[in-house]
Amino acid sequence: MTKKTTQTFAVGTGSVGFFSRRVRTVMTDVAAGALGLIGSQAAPAQAIPGGTVEVVPSMAACGDRGFEKSLQCGAAFTDRWLDSWGASDVVEATVVTRPDAAGVYPSRTTDGVCVYANTAPLAIGLHHCDRYTFVVPRTDRELVSDDVDAIVLLAHESAHGFQEKAGLMPVETSAIRDTRRMLPLERSADCWSGAATAWYIEQDMLDDDAVDGGRELMRSIGGSAGHGNADAREQAYLTGFEGGSGACNTILGRDAFPVRPTR
Repeated sequence: MTKKTTQTFAVGTGSVGFFSRRVRTVMTDVAAGALGLIGSQAAPAQAIPGGTVEVVPSMAACGDRGFEKSLQCGAAFTDRWLDSWGASDVVEATVVTRPDAAGVYPSRTTDGVCVYANTAPLAIGLHHCDRYTFVVPRTDRELVSDDVDAIVLLAHESAHGFQEKAGLMPVETSAIRDTRRMLPLERSADCWSGAATAWYIEQDMLDDDAVDGGRELMRSIGGSAGHGNADAREQAYLTGFEGGSGACNTILGRDAFPVRPTR
């Protein structure tokens, strides 16, 4: 696997109760104004957010055949991982944000807001909010360039869905760059992706050396604010790989991730 050099803004940490309802309202208005969306906010109900295209999960797409296919492959793996927990509702869809599309809408999962954008002044790359994992090709194409990378990263993003269901506010904390609150949620998401990798290997869905690809990926994206350096991200990933999802709750400092019974 070629080491990645591109980093994207991965939205994904928060703390319930950190924002008052008034602050959330102001934040929504500010974000919408910045994106030119005042009076025309997207509010998905059953349909995917406006200006996005749903990724069709497909195991048949696996085979390191480029960005689009690897994205389909990663989405299919994530579906199976979540299904194994009976938690398929955590990721309703993985979507690609079209050029010049943007939106701000109230979250159905939390008391916060979701923001996505692929515009000239602003591109919010790979992130998860309210059951949707958003991908922007121009920022994420190199990052999600092969199957293992896509599989590990989409598992990471699904962790933020569990955090939201536990009452946390990942998008809002990232938006204000509260790195102290971001770090445990990002590291626990890295841990969750490690636990997913171990499960994929146990299920013969990935070869044993997939963990090496995951470790290399974590090192290559280390260093962004609130996410931890290369060593920290690799260690969090290995903690999940070796210790399972229970270890991710330990990193987070509260129960958000499901844990399988021990035998």
